[in-house]
Amino acid sequence: MPKEIEKNIIIYCSKQPRSTMEIMEHFEYKNIKRFRRDYIKLLVEKGILKMTIPDKPTSKNQKYISSKEL
Repeated sequence: MPKEIEKNIIIYCSKQPRSTMEIMEHFEYKNIKRFRRDYIKLLVEKGILKMTIPDKPTSKNQKYISSKEL
């Protein structure tokens, strides 16, 4: 994962929780499966992004917030 994209996602999600679609639209990505796999999933696994509904990872209301400050 390019560090610049990772950094930008962390910044974008630092003030308020964002949905996958909000993040994708902000960074102008079109492919949701690839975006989730290449960015969201990796950042969650690293502990950089936290899910707002951790017991329901596939919830339609799932949002992500940064757990780290830059």
